[in-house]
Amino acid sequence: MKRNIKIIIASSLVLILLLGGYFFIQKWDPDIKKEQDNVPVVPDTNIEYAMDINSGDIASVKISTGETSYTVKNGETVTIEGYSSHIMDSYKLSSVFYNVSSVTISRRMKDYTGNLSDYGLENTKKSVAVLMNDGTEYNLLIGNNTNFDGEYYAMLEGVDSVFTLSSYDVENLIKDPSEMRSTDICTLSADSTMSFTIKKKGQKELSVKYDENFVPTNEYVLASYLITYPYDNVIASLDKLKPLFESITPLIADSIVEENPKNLSLYGLDKPYELEITDNKGTKTTVKMGNYGENGNVYLMCNDTPVVYLAQCPFYEIVKDVKVEEYVEKFIQLFNIKTVGKIVITADGEEHTLLNVKDGGGYKVDGETVTEADFKELYQLIIGVTAADFTNDAATGTEKCTFTFHFNDGTKKDFAYYIYNDRYSIVKADNGMTCLVLTKSLDNILTKLK
Repeated sequence: MKRNIKIIIASSLVLILLLGGYFFIQKWDPDIKKEQDNVPVVPDTNIEYAMDINSGDIASVKISTGETSYTVKNGETVTIEGYSSHIMDSYKLSSVFYNVSSVTISRRMKDYTGNLSDYGLENTKKSVAVLMNDGTEYNLLIGNNTNFDGEYYAMLEGVDSVFTLSSYDVENLIKDPSEMRSTDICTLSADSTMSFTIKKKGQKELSVKYDENFVPTNEYVLASYLITYPYDNVIASLDKLKPLFESITPLIADSIVEENPKNLSLYGLDKPYELEITDNKGTKTTVKMGNYGENGNVYLMCNDTPVVYLAQCPFYEIVKDVKVEEYVEKFIQLFNIKTVGKIVITADGEEHTLLNVKDGGGYKVDGETVTEADFKELYQLIIGVTAADFTNDAATGTEKCTFTFHFNDGTKKDFAYYIYNDRYSIVKADNGMTCLVLTKSLDNILTKLK
């Protein structure tokens, strides 16, 4: 009996599955939408263009806005005539030809009576005159707003038919030339910067250049920069340069304030702050910065372009507040040991020579071979002399000692130290830099040398 019950149950389950499958097949509706996702859209063949023309065949377009008129000419370089502008956007100018060729008619006026004044088309001041390469001319007249979906009445001159255009098409066609100006001020990149100069109100404050002859001391210091003004090739502080380099980015205008400005003092640009950058291609870009404007923007000009912009300027405060001494590397005798052939030190009437022999010849002090550890310990003391403060005082008085670095490329650098007071000595370098150092640091070198 139990065996029969199991058979009956099994048979019932099979029957249920069969019935379920039948109803599933009957009710199943394939997902047609998914199958149609990749079906190409068939173009609407009812689209009617206001002018049946190809943008590539257009020679020029003259646009009258009601207040001004200008002509955009096609060619290898798109140009604009009838309007003085120094910074037109070539892409926006080129789009004029596409916009003209793609204008579509929204509705044709079936009850048109021939009275153009009813549509604002009689003596209208808004028009788009198109000249084709083959000499064919079209003149699209723009009339009043229809008060229906924001459309405008329009017609082709010489064709007795009125139609409407969407407000979108009209706004794309009838633009003031100022709307086609570029908001790109300049393209700046820290990665390509080879040198820069900072000026305040016409006076040069600081010049820095990339040190092409720099030999990396370790994997963390891969570049070096030299201050070339007001000093002569003084090592610049990478820690100080970093914030400036991080702020050097392309500048884009929030707005264009004035073209051919009459009074630069209105913007603080009569005596501007300036950042002049030369890139690795030799291209020089000068950004002139004036006062703050609205929304934290700064009044800017670039190179000789007579246009005043308002834009975010990340490096404005850095340039404005520059202090030369802060950009000097505090380690005033910081030179890579690989570049130095020898160092001559004079003190107390004696001369000492530290020789860095090439090709594995070892290290020598006053002609005697010393261990690499002893030599490098002494060298670390020498390059560890730091500027405690900067001064305009003359480096004169009782001489403490001198250091002359002779480099492998045949050049040399001199540093002479004079007693300044009980605590400090003043250094006079051949690069024009004067600063104070702790006399104790010099004594440590001389003690180690003996």
